[in-house]
Amino acid sequence: MQAKKTPYCSVRYSASASGANFTTDCERSDNQWQYNWSQPNAPDGIWESNWKLIAGEWASSLGLNAGIMDSYSSNSRLLMQLVPSNFSLNPKLPSTAEALAVLAANTMIMGSENAPFLHFWNQTQEIISQPELQYFNASVSVMEYRSSATEGWQSLFYPVLILTFVTSFLCLVYLLCEREGQLTDFTEPLTLFTLAINSPATSRLEGACGAGPYGHQFKEKWYVGMKEGDEHYYIQTKADESSQTVLNLEPSKGPIKAKDPGPPPLSPALEEYRRYSNNNGWLARWY
Repeated sequence: MQAKKTPYCSVRYSASASGANFTTDCERSDNQWQYNWSQPNAPDGIWESNWKLIAGEWASSLGLNAGIMDSYSSNSRLLMQLVPSNFSLNPKLPSTAEALAVLAANTMIMGSENAPFLHFWNQTQEIISQPELQYFNASVSVMEYRSSATEGWQSLFYPVLILTFVTSFLCLVYLLCEREGQLTDFTEPLTLFTLAINSPATSRLEGACGAGPYGHQFKEKWYVGMKEGDEHYYIQTKADESSQTVLNLEPSKGPIKAKDPGPPPLSPALEEYRRYSNNNGWLARWY
């Protein structure tokens, strides 16, 4: 194995919430971040003979010659899986040489520590007593918030976001078109509990006081009723509504001494109930 420096490459490092990625972009004529754009006379193919000193330590720590029974055997097994079984390479897998190059790539980064950003030593002394500033070409891009997906599988959430937007838009249109004021939401737990304990008992739920409803009792349809005289809300089933006895009182035949002033004005609670019970909405027709 050998290592060299080339001026025909640039590096790219990206960090996000999903992880970090370090890649190289080499031998592309339109890549202005390559080193040869700023240093056209930089030579290619300078093999570093001193790299073998670092490579020896790297090979010892990697333990490729220690067999397949020690703690480093996973590296050996991984490389053995990349050995081709015939005379042609698998286009879907890296070669053994590429895998070794990836394993040894960090040694090049370690070897470049405390080195200048040029292809030569631009100092008169072999050892610098004090650190000095070095300049190099780079571009930094920061994105504090990204509304789009960073991974391919995250595109599955787009239909959910679209449905959420459509639902919110329909609710906004309804609130803008509803000019008769807001209505009480009887499905809220606190309101529903108060409504239930102030409602009369029903024969449709016999035996469900201790153990709860079961079977056909879940099929009962409930609605909100009101005693208009007392302005008292309650809930009852459709079956109880149809079985109630309605008393029709005949009007008095005596002389009327005063003119009927007409019906009294509706209270807010009674007006709200009548808006509930008219069943004119298209959603109410499904029930």
